[in-house]
Amino acid sequence: MQASRFTKLLIQALRTDSNTKASVALTVKGVLGQTADLAQYQDSTGAIFQRIGASSTSFGTGLQFRMGRAKYDFAVDGGGAPGLITPATNCVIPDNAIIYGGLCNSTTALVGSTTTIAIGTSAGSAANSLKTATAEATYAADAVLALTPVMTAATAVKMTAAGSITITTATAALTAGVLEITVFYFVAAA
Repeated sequence: MQASRFTKLLIQALRTDSNTKASVALTVKGVLGQTADLAQYQDSTGAIFQRIGASSTSFGTGLQFRMGRAKYDFAVDGGGAPGLITPATNCVIPDNAIIYGGLCNSTTALVGSTTTIAIGTSAGSAANSLKTATAEATYAADAVLALTPVMTAATAVKMTAAGSITITTATAALTAGVLEITVFYFVAAA
């Protein structure tokens, strides 16, 4: 038995600026395997101002905010020679994506011999576009570090081709560590 395709729920919200009621309609779809919008928020005229999809949320004109993750694990990915490492656990950031923020978390301290670590992408940006070369000691156990894009236009990175998250070691190879990298982005029209 298949669920009903559309169910509407009317939510009355109190606007704090003018203290008047505004109505918002929430359309919920309940079809198994649905790949389109799971929910839509609409104003009283039927204009959609937020969509909730299976893997992302969009606001306004259909802009979808996305998250990409990679995990470097010395036991799986090795230590570099030194050089470029593309972690096995990774994502592909699409062409025309604008990366506007991100964090990295060394769940196990990165260890090497006075090496530096940069974070970037395999294509579409530079090997250090997400974080310039930083001393390994900075990546102590449970350190949470901001990436270069910090929610400003001046620091955002626009991908010129699809690419995966990479780390690059310099001076010496890593000998241990786990680093989780998370980026936040949206895909521009071109």
